[in-house]
Amino acid sequence: MCDTLEKRLSADDKKLLNEITDMQGMLSETMVAESYIQGFCDCTELIIDVMIGSSENLK
Repeated sequence: MCDTLEKRLSADDKKLLNEITDMQGMLSETMVAESYIQGFCDCTELIIDVMIGSSENLK
C-alpha cells in the first residue's frame, strides 16, 4: 500500500511519508521495550513477594 501511495505523491510528500513511517517504527520499538521492562519488573516483584512473603495476598 505504501508503494502505491508513494507513486502518487510528490517528492516532498514522499519525504514526509518516510519521516512519519520512521517515527512510527521508533515509537513501536519504544513501546515494546517499555512493555518488556514493565513485565520484567512485575515478575520480579511477584517472585520477591513469594520468596519473602511480604504481600498480604500471599499470607
